[in-house]
Amino acid sequence: MNSKFNVENDSKWILPHELKKQEVAEYSSSLANLDLKSDFGSYKALRYGKNKTMIETHNSCGKRSIFLAEHLSRFINRYIKKPMVIADMGCGAGFIANDLHNIIKNCEIFAFDVSEDAIAYGKEKFPKVHFEAKVIAPDTEFGILFNIIYAHEFYPFTRTNSFEFQKSYIDNFLKQIDFDNNGLLIISLKHTKKCLLNNYDEFIKNYQGEYQIERFIIPSFKIYNLFKLYNLSSLITVIINIILNRKNSYIIIVRRLHKIDKI
Repeated sequence: MNSKFNVENDSKWILPHELKKQEVAEYSSSLANLDLKSDFGSYKALRYGKNKTMIETHNSCGKRSIFLAEHLSRFINRYIKKPMVIADMGCGAGFIANDLHNIIKNCEIFAFDVSEDAIAYGKEKFPKVHFEAKVIAPDTEFGILFNIIYAHEFYPFTRTNSFEFQKSYIDNFLKQIDFDNNGLLIISLKHTKKCLLNNYDEFIKNYQGEYQIERFIIPSFKIYNLFKLYNLSSLITVIINIILNRKNSYIIIVRRLHKIDKI
């Protein structure tokens, strides 16, 4: 299935079967020969306690993970008030999934990643989260409907400008969300040279009428810690990024329009 997508040559490594090849190579490597600059090498080092310094390059963890989980919960609680089932796609070692579980009451979290080492670490450290090692492809089925599917810095949305490829994942995720109970698809990402945000107008065009799509600024971690106010921190972040000619980071929320919304 992967070969049909017109992904840039220098982005083909994000295709599901290619990621699995990389994962298998690092999983099979000795600890002495790990590539700590790669996701999979850093996960194996983290799992076995050999080098934890590189994990922050590949995962939001510690205070940054709590920061993201708090902002996610702000939007989640706006739409869903009752117990919920959440899926974290491309969860890495599970830091955000665990922090979401700690922050949101009465939730059940399933966390998926292609990395066997990342999942093994998550299972050991965060036993309240349901972890599963899984290749996440445009046709992957998860067997249940989720109230929320969340994807943070998920490679199909952050390492290519192929909207065809991005749409294949969006379509698959949307099929596995319980929209009858106010389900949500939430995507968080930085605005980079290759990402879904570069196709945002096309994203809106393809789903308008059936879904409402909104995006919100993720304030700078340092600025938010200084002011502790979301709206003020977001405004200051935007101003500073304009001055410094930097792009913003966003949370994108997709929800299905009900009949009353369409009137």
